[in-house]
Amino acid sequence: MKFVISNYGSTTQTECFYFNAALNLINGCSSAMWDNKTISAYDMFDAIKPDYFITHINTIFTDVLHYIEENGGPSLIINATGLKADNIKEIESVLLSKKIPISFFYSNSDDQVYKLSKTNMICIPLGADVFLNTSGADFNINKCFLINKEDQLKSSDGTYHNVSTGEADKNIGDIHLGVSELAQIYKNYDEIVFRFYGSMLPQSLFDAIYYGNKVYYDLEDGETQGVVESKLKKIFKVDDLTNVKEIKNIVKNKHTCLHRTKSLLSQLPSHNIINGLDQIIDYQKGLTT
Repeated sequence: MKFVISNYGSTTQTECFYFNAALNLINGCSSAMWDNKTISAYDMFDAIKPDYFITHINTIFTDVLHYIEENGGPSLIINATGLKADNIKEIESVLLSKKIPISFFYSNSDDQVYKLSKTNMICIPLGADVFLNTSGADFNINKCFLINKEDQLKSSDGTYHNVSTGEADKNIGDIHLGVSELAQIYKNYDEIVFRFYGSMLPQSLFDAIYYGNKVYYDLEDGETQGVVESKLKKIFKVDDLTNVKEIKNIVKNKHTCLHRTKSLLSQLPSHNIINGLDQIIDYQKGLTT
């Protein structure tokens, strides 16, 4: 089973890269990253001859559609996070009218999964990226406040940093880091405190739990704080969010990028490949026990 994956990574998520890395670990499976700025869709697809093309809906370029129309494939797996139902339905209609095969749509947010006319849409949340580089300077600071706006700046007794993340519109606080760079510093803080919440749980949350120590939300808006805590209890299937060891084990056992890759493959005729991925997941658990 062959995949090509569009480079739709950003300062807030590495999904395309961790899908690529995970798929390449599985026997009988191969994957290649595609950057449309360096090679055309025709050259890429002719060289790889993929069965599936994983892409964000914003990176489906015209030459991709022309190639698929002419060749009957690859089949599309489309991340439609952030789009409204009507927009996705319209895109589905256009693609199907051109006889372009769609394996399925998915969203990283469970609040943005819609019923489409002929195509399945599921939720594949972002997960902890086990492939990130965590080497970097060692230090010990009590707290790291993760922020994306100036009004989220926080002071505290003891030592602390305000770290603006990839979600921030500008560099604020003491440090500004994207999701990949954040993985290098999580271990240096006793507590990672999220001071912002958008429409879904960010990859940085799962990364912080996986690589760091105590992680929790501390939002100014009490109502939003309650919504987030309820969502976390539902996702982690726990009543107590203060049990650091339990939450870390849950993320390692159920919410890494390997598990998200399994969710993706579960939508395809790939039972043997999933068995191979399960072995990799078990091996990874052993490394982090």
